[in-house]
Amino acid sequence: MFIAGNRFPGAEDIPDGLAAFPALAATKDGQGALIAMVSTMLLLEICMRDADWSDTTPEFPGDYRNGVNGFGKKAWDNYTPEQKLKKRTIELNNGRAGKFALLLIIKMLISYVIGLLSHAVISQLFLSLKP
Repeated sequence: MFIAGNRFPGAEDIPDGLAAFPALAATKDGQGALIAMVSTMLLLEICMRDADWSDTTPEFPGDYRNGVNGFGKKAWDNYTPEQKLKKRTIELNNGRAGKFALLLIIKMLISYVIGLLSHAVISQLFLSLKP
């Protein structure tokens, strides 16, 4: 599942990173997983775009309801303009917080790698200074 070595059962021999794609394509189960992944991405891309075929018009940039999200459309239409602005502001701030958290995680990973490398360099330096 992660670089730590934990794997899904049956996927122990699948390599990390981009090398996983050729390894998945070589097995029947892997081909099914790839087809499911690509199909899901295509379906979501079709559903989440401005729909020229729909008679709905977006209220704001990023309004992807397009008449297909029936359970949220009625609730959204019943909100006042102030409630809609508040909901959109909350969603924007949640997205910003998520991006900031991801930035901090990346920063911590980079710091960790730099710390490991500097420790290895210092260790080699001290090992080479033995009399």
